Amino acid sequence: MSNIHRSFLILFILFQFSFLLAQQKKPIGINLAGIADWSEEFVFTDAFKQSRLWTPHNADGSGAWDSGVDIPLDAQGYPLEIPFNDGVHPPQTV
Repeated sequence: MSNIHRSFLILFILFQFSFLLAQQKKPIGINLAGIADWSEEFVFTDAFKQSRLWTPHNADGSGAWDSGVDIPLDAQGYPLEIPFNDGVHPPQTV
């Protein structure tokens, strides 16, 4: 086999190897700013990893923005019901 054919074969094999490595799923992006919950960038493949905690407030709009009432969450961290009404506080939403 000539040197030209051998060179093309080596380049072809190297190209295929680098192409396969480029197709791997990565859990984080590159060339991004720092992690901030208000940023427009999606640093993680799971966007909720950089989100804020749930902020409960009265469903009718009265009272403080953060009422401090604990809303029950499921195993993944999502509210179980919206609006939440525990019978003691006004109905809460997030």
